[in-house]
Amino acid sequence: MAWAGSHGYFKGATACLCALIKAGRNEEVLTLLELSPYKYWHYRKWGVKALRAMGRKAEAVRYAEENR
Repeated sequence: MAWAGSHGYFKGATACLCALIKAGRNEEVLTLLELSPYKYWHYRKWGVKALRAMGRKAEAVRYAEENR
């Protein structure tokens, strides 16, 4: 998954992030989200789920609050 420079949208992004979470590939989710030039909650919520799955609940809360 690549991030387009002009607000591009890939309709499979959510499915990709969901599949990575289900496969336990949480670090990869966080790595992909770090590459994003945008902080859209629609995508960042998957980062929260990844952090929670890794047992990093306090960090997940901080990550979610960054989106305010």
